[in-house]
Amino acid sequence: MRDLYQAHQPLIKARFDAWMVQNPEPACLRDPDSITERRRLLDWQTRARSVWKDLWRVEGFGSILDEMHLEEIMPNSITRLQQLRQRLWTTPALQAIDYLTDLKTRHGLNIVASNNSWGGGGYSQSLQSAIGRANNAGILFVAAAGNGGSDGVGDNNDNVPNYPSNYTNANVIAVASITSSGALSSFSNFGAQTVDIGAPGSGIQSTLPYTGTTPAYGAYSGTSMATPHVTGAIALYKSINTSATASQIKSAILNAGVATSSLSGKTVTGDRLRVSSF
Repeated sequence: MRDLYQAHQPLIKARFDAWMVQNPEPACLRDPDSITERRRLLDWQTRARSVWKDLWRVEGFGSILDEMHLEEIMPNSITRLQQLRQRLWTTPALQAIDYLTDLKTRHGLNIVASNNSWGGGGYSQSLQSAIGRANNAGILFVAAAGNGGSDGVGDNNDNVPNYPSNYTNANVIAVASITSSGALSSFSNFGAQTVDIGAPGSGIQSTLPYTGTTPAYGAYSGTSMATPHVTGAIALYKSINTSATASQIKSAILNAGVATSSLSGKTVTGDRLRVSSF
C-alpha cells in the first residue's frame, strides 16, 4: 500500500497544484497580527485540506492519509499560521499574567493564583518568563492539561507538550479531568511527569450569559472545567492558612489528594483533588 501511495503522489500533487492555481493562498495583509488574516488562512487551509483528502480518497487511499504531506505542499501557509497563532495566543496571555503580578507587587492585592483554562501555541520563552515573574511574586499558575487532539482523545503530555501546562516553572500546577465516578475523562490529557493532579471536569454545571433578564446555566466538559476546582481549592487553603507561601500551598494541595486508580501512572501524584482535609 505504501508503494502504491508513493507512486500516486505525483499525480495527486499535480491535481492539487491545479486547484491551488484557481484557489491561491491568501496574501499577507498589512497587519501581520490581524485576526482577519488568521481567519482567512484558517478558512483556506480547511478547504485545502478537504480537497487534498478528497483527491486521495478518490484514488482509494483514504485509510493512510498523512497530514505531513499537506504541510510539505503548502509550507508558507502552515508557517504563517503557526506564527500568527503564537502571537495571538501569547501576547494577551503574557499581558494578563504580568497584570496580575503588578497588581500584587505594586498595588498590594492579595492574589494567590491565576486560573488558566486555556491552551494553544508552542513553547514561548516570553510567556515562561512571565510565569516566572508571577512565581517570584508568590502567585501560583494553575493550568488545564488539555483535551487531546482533533480525535477528542486525551494525549500524553510527557510525549507531546501542551502549553501552558507543560511549563516547568515551580508555580505551575497542571490539572487533568476526571468524571463523577473518578475515571480519567476520555478527552483529558495526562502525563506521569507533566500533569500534577485530577479534578472534576466532566458534565460540570456552570453559569452562562444572561438570556435577557433570565440567568442561564449549562453543563460543560473539559480540563478547563477541572482547573477552576484546583484554583478554588488554593483560595480556600489560603483563607485558612493565611501565612502559607505559594510553594507551601502547592505542596498542601498535591499532598492532600485521594489516591485514584485511573490517575495512577497518569499524573505526578496519582491523586484527585480533596479539600476536606484542609
